[in-house]
Amino acid sequence: MARRCIFGCRTHGTLFPFPKIPSLRSRWLDFLHFEEGGITEWSRMCSKHFTRECFINWTEYEMGFVRYLSLTDNAVPSVYTVGTSQSLTPVSSDVACQCHAPSLKNVSVQTETHKQKRRSKAVQVKPLGHSVGVSVGTGIGAPCLTSTPIKRPRMEDTVFEESSTYTSNQCSDVTYEPDVTQESIEKVCQPLYKARKYMVYEENLLQLFRKCQACCHTCTVEKFVNGTFVSITQICSHCLQKTKWNSQPHIQSTPAGNLHLSAAVAFSGASYIQIHKVLTALCLECICPRTFFNHQKTFLQPTILSHWRTEQNTMLEMARHYGKAVVLGGDMRADSPGHCAKYGSYTMMNLEDNKVVDIQLIQSNEVGASPRMEREGFLRSLQFLESAGLRVGAIVTDRHPSIQKYLREQRPDIKHYFDTWHVSKGLAKKIDALGKERSCGEVLAWRRSIINHLYWCASSSKTGEEAVEKWKSVTNHVQNVHHHDSDLFPVCAHPPLEMRAWLTPSTKACERFCDLMINQRLLKDVAKLSPHHQTSSVEGFHSLILKFAPKNVAFSFVGMLNRLHLAALHYNENSNREYACSQSGEPSIRVKWPKYKKGEHSLHYRKTAPTYKYVESLLRLFFEEVVINPCPYQEQINQLEVPDHLCAAFDKPDLQESEVRPWSRFTQME
Repeated sequence: MARRCIFGCRTHGTLFPFPKIPSLRSRWLDFLHFEEGGITEWSRMCSKHFTRECFINWTEYEMGFVRYLSLTDNAVPSVYTVGTSQSLTPVSSDVACQCHAPSLKNVSVQTETHKQKRRSKAVQVKPLGHSVGVSVGTGIGAPCLTSTPIKRPRMEDTVFEESSTYTSNQCSDVTYEPDVTQESIEKVCQPLYKARKYMVYEENLLQLFRKCQACCHTCTVEKFVNGTFVSITQICSHCLQKTKWNSQPHIQSTPAGNLHLSAAVAFSGASYIQIHKVLTALCLECICPRTFFNHQKTFLQPTILSHWRTEQNTMLEMARHYGKAVVLGGDMRADSPGHCAKYGSYTMMNLEDNKVVDIQLIQSNEVGASPRMEREGFLRSLQFLESAGLRVGAIVTDRHPSIQKYLREQRPDIKHYFDTWHVSKGLAKKIDALGKERSCGEVLAWRRSIINHLYWCASSSKTGEEAVEKWKSVTNHVQNVHHHDSDLFPVCAHPPLEMRAWLTPSTKACERFCDLMINQRLLKDVAKLSPHHQTSSVEGFHSLILKFAPKNVAFSFVGMLNRLHLAALHYNENSNREYACSQSGEPSIRVKWPKYKKGEHSLHYRKTAPTYKYVESLLRLFFEEVVINPCPYQEQINQLEVPDHLCAAFDKPDLQESEVRPWSRFTQME
């Protein structure tokens, strides 16, 4: 069924249905000056009538990551037709609304109404001999906005496109679109990293230069390729006309496309080795891996480090401005599974704001062995945050013995709590092992209830002693005894229960289960369980790092540090996303089957799509500052304390880096 569109627009933007929420729907209708009966369920609104702030993926759409725009939950159209009156007459069409062309000097646009087609006299042009076309310079210039034929200037760097007719659309920024909108005019002034780009086949490109524009004789065409850059020289042997055309401008003698490709790969956290395979399979000209690594070392790594430090200082300044003690959550992530990790990254997160405030990267040879990396990362991070003026009130970690000893003996002023999930994980393993013993299988039926009881003890207790008394009551509860010899917790808080699979007293299963629940080490851990904040956010951030730094890929020290910073920038930008709502306005829920639940499902509220504004900020810093003057940013990289290589080949003074096996060299530079 054909969709009824609001204005009858010919520009194919993204179409959006009218919202179901009454308050938001009325605001859309007020913008159109329509009543409720003036639209149908097939009516759509075009993306031309929304500002950039109304889209949640505008940056990804501009960079080519997505094909369609997505509106925010409270987006309202506010852009009327440009250059015309605001009288809105509905027109039935199969496309979206129409945005008329702006009234510009020397710009004539061919328009078409639903009643008749007529052509303006201003757009009537005369053919120039056999062929006319577009004047193209060596760089990225402003698109031609005149509809009258352009006389060929007397200069060598001018090329013409072979064509039988000439219209203003061939000079427009938005090619083959009959309407010149305000958006197309704004794109003229966009920086290089925001300019739109197209994939062009070589045969189709060379067709534009095989005929001389002046005498129409066959020309000699020479091309020069440098990565994504191509330069074409047209030489006519008849009239000696020489024309040169460049596909992209240069920045500091380097093609802009080569720099942009390297920046896009690095700032998105991708692997150039894999991107190079994709581009090679596509037969698309690109830079070689060595060029990318040179760009990464000279420009990209200083850009990421500088941007992260700027964002980090902003977060620390806000925390100091509040003046209160913060609650931190810390945990270490190894770069490889097992106990032979090369790198250990310790993450310190502000659990109240859900923001990563610091990341410390440690190489195993700095501390002697990989098991010592977690304590060293914790000490470095705590020292850095306190030197930055942050007042630490409490820290939530796992049950690492070295960290416990340090905080207990040297920092008693800081409250140390244990994450409940780490304690419950170890307890669940012990219950599973007990259930596999003979005559003890009935304890497995209590596994989930015991874990839930552990979380309840931590969240409902004001002191550690109260949490311990509540936890010890589980030994009576499983035997159907709900009154306890305790002043802090004399009776169970649950209502009367139906018949359960109670454990029989004095049996092997009951005795072994009670001994496990009242183990002295476990009781000490229960007394230090965190009542409010947990490190689940830190674990979620560690899973996000896998997208930027997979554990099956080797990185250099600076390369690993940069990817950790990219992951932190992405997490901090999207950590507090709002929950997505359905068309009816209710929260959207989806079902997950996590691996750790072994086939059991869980319900989660769906969140809005993540954003990538940090990529745009990195590109802006890269093109506008770092490429122009990289020395101040390179000094920040030089000031990093990079440990010695673990590979024995790099420790030998008589062995150069070029003599190392190729695969080893590339993995070190990745």
